Amino acid sequence: MKVLGIETSTLTGSVAVTDGREIIAELTLNSPKTHATRLMPSIDYLLKAADLTLSDLELIAVGTGPGSFTSLRIGISTAKSLAHVLKKPIVGVPTLDGLACQLPYAEATLCTLLDAHGDEVYWALYRNEVSELRRLTPYLLTPIESLVSQIEDRVIFVGEGLKPYRSLIEEKLANLALFAPSTFWIPKASFVATLGLTKYQRGQRDDHLSLKPEYVKKSDAELKLGM
Repeated sequence: MKVLGIETSTLTGSVAVTDGREIIAELTLNSPKTHATRLMPSIDYLLKAADLTLSDLELIAVGTGPGSFTSLRIGISTAKSLAHVLKKPIVGVPTLDGLACQLPYAEATLCTLLDAHGDEVYWALYRNEVSELRRLTPYLLTPIESLVSQIEDRVIFVGEGLKPYRSLIEEKLANLALFAPSTFWIPKASFVATLGLTKYQRGQRDDHLSLKPEYVKKSDAELKLGM
């Protein structure tokens, strides 16, 4: 089953096409251009490079965050539009889940984290159990100090939230903190596609009209409106 994966929760965008569990093509781009200007050209380039067309796609999987409000809206709106026009099913995949899946054989607890700015991070804890990844916490938004204060055992940290906060984590947790290589910090569309396929095969799918980002907190605009 050919799946288009889209991940735009951070400034680094990623798109991928998979066939079952096999990656056909993937493009990950850290660029000053906005997702609005590069997402569709990236998808078009990826499909042409893989000698595929939009009609060859059978499932759309999209990262739903948490992350940048604007970036998430662009990625999810694009995925919903494609699902509607192509009449293909769509599945939303939480970004923190996708990050955790990048370390499938880790024995220690995993902590995925993304920078939410203002000294806050989005995060969740996971553990690999047999062949299944289990999430241990809700998707959380807290100050980085609060996250660090809750760690009592060895934890492997992964995610772009390490860019501003790795030094603080090392200082506070010492040998309790392990760090995935930086190549694993970026949310990848191939993992979104793989998780999306798994959810779809389990009978889970989303409505392309009602699928929304996983914000965890309200946007500044919503807070100003008192929503």
